[in-house]
Amino acid sequence: MKTIIKYSLSITFLVAATNFVIANGFISSRNTMKKPATIVNVATEVSNDFGSKMPKSEEIDPHVTIGVEPEKLAIGIDPSKFLELIGTKEELKEKFQSDNTSWDSTRVEVEVDRFMMDAENVNMYLKYLTDKIENPEKYAAQALEAELSLSNPKTAATYLAWLVGGVSIGIFRTEYLAPKLESGEWHLPSFLSN
Repeated sequence: MKTIIKYSLSITFLVAATNFVIANGFISSRNTMKKPATIVNVATEVSNDFGSKMPKSEEIDPHVTIGVEPEKLAIGIDPSKFLELIGTKEELKEKFQSDNTSWDSTRVEVEVDRFMMDAENVNMYLKYLTDKIENPEKYAAQALEAELSLSNPKTAATYLAWLVGGVSIGIFRTEYLAPKLESGEWHLPSFLSN
């Protein structure tokens, strides 16, 4: 009995940690055996009605639709492609703001202007967006890899829970169960003993 009281703090911590892990959804307390997911590649056609939304007149400059003066968009950037893939300047500002929540609106404005004047970065981003449209399975695989990596807190917590559980069973067996069985204080049920 002294052994159990001696290690009651350890047992309490183990129970609390297990409850915390289960309560925060790091592991499931219900049966986690599921059928393996079947991945089916389906060819889809990406439709873009950008051309139908634009007026047929050749006199409308894409810079006007983007919302920027021609001098504020770097040389070497196709404004039509910019408009098709990235959108207007306001949409780009919204993206910058959502990606960098700590920035205020003036900082976002400055960074968007800087980005639009950097032809190399804009063209690389356009290339990335084009590749993302043409090869969606490549980016789905990358998202799955990121989800399963150890930098994901859920994955790390799952490994931690298994390690804590394994160590706890070993400690219980060597520190509590084995001494009690050797001293004769506890007895194994008849179906477990030889």
